[in-house]
Amino acid sequence: MALLVGNDVLSNYTFEKEDEFEQVVVKLSDYVFGPQTIYLDIKKVMKSKNVASIPDGYLIDMTSAGDPKLYVIENEIVKHDPFKHIGIQMLKFATSFEESQTSIRGFLMNHISKDPDKLKRLEQGCKASNSRNIDHYLDKVVYNEFKGLVLIDEARPELHRVLEKINADISVLEVKCFVSTTDNLHMNLILYMKTMKNQK
Repeated sequence: MALLVGNDVLSNYTFEKEDEFEQVVVKLSDYVFGPQTIYLDIKKVMKSKNVASIPDGYLIDMTSAGDPKLYVIENEIVKHDPFKHIGIQMLKFATSFEESQTSIRGFLMNHISKDPDKLKRLEQGCKASNSRNIDHYLDKVVYNEFKGLVLIDEARPELHRVLEKINADISVLEVKCFVSTTDNLHMNLILYMKTMKNQK
């Protein structure tokens, strides 16, 4: 896939390592998710009695301030097996989420309270929702049904087939990055994004 921007032809950039892709997501999270969200690059264990898993991060979506949502994030690249690397991870997240909500709420608040920009954004969402305070607002965010979000550089049909088998609310966000053919050091990131929803 290529894009024409002005006089420049941009070619699709292939990520070799998941860490590289994840760094892009973290760095440009406001562009990816929007200004009424909080992306938290936190890798903490979610545990239930028999399942333990570590998500890549968490997203608080306050686009609809009165109905905020929490997404458990999995960042992946297309080179990884959709069953072993993504399907099993998302199933573990969905299975352990309910029993982990109290600990998730604790480390989210701890992380946000140390970051003035994120705290301000949470306070703005709280104010717009008419919640009593940010503690009450964060309760509304966390104590809900599981929602998962897979970010990937290419969403192939086999990924959707795997996720459709999981009885959970999981969306896929395809994030493609491009490099300039006239300037190899210049990467035009997040020029193309596509969201796909897997229904329960």
